[in-house]
Amino acid sequence: MDEGQFTVAESAVNDSLPGARVTPGFLRTLGVRPLLGRPFAPSDTVIGAAPVVLISRGMWRASFHGEGDILGRAIHVDGRVRTIVGVVPDNLVLPGRYDLRRDVLLPLRLDSLGPLFNAYARLRPGVEPAAAASELNKILQDAAAGRSRSTISVRVSRARDLVPAKEAQALKLLFIAACALLAIACANVAGLLIARGIGRQREFAVRRALGAGRFRVAAHVLAEAGSLALVGGALGVLLAHFGLRAILSARTLAFGNLGVIHVNLSTLAWALGFAVVSAGIAGTAPALLAASVAPATLLRGGGRLVTGGRLARRVRSIFLTAEVALAFVLLTGAGLVTHSFVNLLNAPVGFDVNGLLESNLVPKDRARAAAAFAEMPNLMERARLLPGVVGVHAGQPPVTGGVYPGNYQVEGPQGPDSTGVRVTRVYDATPGYFKFLGMAVVAGRAFQAADAAKGIRRVIVNQELAHRLWPNHNPVGLRFRAAATQPWLTVVGVVNDVRFPTQTGDITELQLYMPADPAAGPTEFMLRSVDQAATAAAFRRLVAEVAPDMRFDRLLPTHEFVDLLLRPKRFAMWIIGAFGILAFVLTGVGLYSLIAYNVSARMREMGIRIALGARPRAIYRLVVGQSLRVVIVGVIVGAAAAYAANKALGSLLSGLSLRDPAILTLVPLLLLVAAALAAVAPARRAVRSDPPLRAE
Repeated sequence: MDEGQFTVAESAVNDSLPGARVTPGFLRTLGVRPLLGRPFAPSDTVIGAAPVVLISRGMWRASFHGEGDILGRAIHVDGRVRTIVGVVPDNLVLPGRYDLRRDVLLPLRLDSLGPLFNAYARLRPGVEPAAAASELNKILQDAAAGRSRSTISVRVSRARDLVPAKEAQALKLLFIAACALLAIACANVAGLLIARGIGRQREFAVRRALGAGRFRVAAHVLAEAGSLALVGGALGVLLAHFGLRAILSARTLAFGNLGVIHVNLSTLAWALGFAVVSAGIAGTAPALLAASVAPATLLRGGGRLVTGGRLARRVRSIFLTAEVALAFVLLTGAGLVTHSFVNLLNAPVGFDVNGLLESNLVPKDRARAAAAFAEMPNLMERARLLPGVVGVHAGQPPVTGGVYPGNYQVEGPQGPDSTGVRVTRVYDATPGYFKFLGMAVVAGRAFQAADAAKGIRRVIVNQELAHRLWPNHNPVGLRFRAAATQPWLTVVGVVNDVRFPTQTGDITELQLYMPADPAAGPTEFMLRSVDQAATAAAFRRLVAEVAPDMRFDRLLPTHEFVDLLLRPKRFAMWIIGAFGILAFVLTGVGLYSLIAYNVSARMREMGIRIALGARPRAIYRLVVGQSLRVVIVGVIVGAAAAYAANKALGSLLSGLSLRDPAILTLVPLLLLVAAALAAVAPARRAVRSDPPLRAE
């Protein structure tokens, strides 16, 4: 597979559409069938074959309005007429890839592949990736026998191994949070069922007296809990279906492969399994309580002794303590992630993004690329005259760029010294680049026109790279190289760091700036304007007029790119925050239900206290104190659990830990206030009612 961007003249979606060149068996290997038409056939790749193309369902609908006669229609792809032979599903997401769209697929011949490419295959059952790689490398070595030099090698990875470690850790964290929320709901429902079961003890006693055995009574209670769980599970599946659609439509993507997630049979099986397990957990205690009812005792009028028994209150308190502990963990995680996100928003990026618009142009036709590049200096000068434009500069802002791998060495008195640096970000910069972006040259100087001359290897590094290469030394005038086979580079200046807001937090990357020739026909531009939308529209018209052989690969405000980097963090904040809010609500409901039931079960006791002279303040203190004791124990247990989970939360935090005093103060205070409020209404009912002083 060879990925790229393609220009489709008939497209109404974008100037440049993402796609790939694939071999005939590509879709079959992925288990994907075209929605319409056929996949590529081996005959499509032979020399002289009629040019064909597959398009995505999204492009079919957007550009051709979903017309039924799309098959056989001719379209222009990169200036060449091709026939549409099929329509493939949207979101054709490949393992390890982050872009979700493949709007255009072209046939690929294996003899036209470059030196680096991705291939996808299905391993036979029981075959490990290492064994497959060894076999493939042996085949390559046999094929290269007799040649003077061969550097081709194969690396085989499973699809699940291509998921980045931080992304996998975040998914695990979300799964743990969902399980914690489920546990809170189970504990809450179990507490309510226990309360309801205690109120039905006379009913259970009558059933037992009429011949129902312990097992039958317990099975009856479990069946009721199971019915409740199944109905809730069905509603949960519907909520998950529509909630997932809302998330995808909002395009708040945190993970590259989120677009392929959908509610399928596996999801339904998981939901059914969780519903059954939840019913068993929530119904076990009520079932045991129902089975333990002593008919003779209750029917003789001693039901109140069981109703207010210590064991029932203790079981309900244990459930509620577990709820509070889990709610503490989720609320702490939500608070830390939210606090971390706010810190990222307020942290300086390292350059001025206000009004900055970045653009990247690529030739529509490779045959006319030279003529298209020749128009770039003229395009740049004409862009300076656009209304609202306050500055234009060649290059790209330091939040994109490529990578410069190697085994970095510095020049020392005894020869090259290894530094441990393996890779840096690399950017092309022309004179005036740092001034245009509002970056500070903290040592040395900025680039000059002479630095771009052939054979002169002068570079500028950021502060972090300078510190890594020469700790506690001024790097200006010193030399380093990326590897033993690479030329020496002389540092002429040091600039401030640019920080990257990512899923792992606010990080500083190692940045290396190379001199670029301003007269070399740049295709990447930065425009600073007072109205980015108007400037973008005017610049599009200017490109169509001055350089019609060029198309936009990218044209967007720089702050949108920075916002794209923040999407994983924002997604995690909303999800964890939603879990925390639900946990808080469920815990509040559990607190209220437990306290209300305990008060109703102890109304006779409250009446006796009032009759003996207890003031309303003492009743309030008794009820609220009972609620606060449960919350305090739950907070202590939850703090221990949150401390154990602190390492997992660290992957989503930016400079924060569980020791954050604001979170440690706010979360317990919030739970204590909720407990106090939950106790007020039952306590008021106990004070104002006329409780019976006579046993029933």
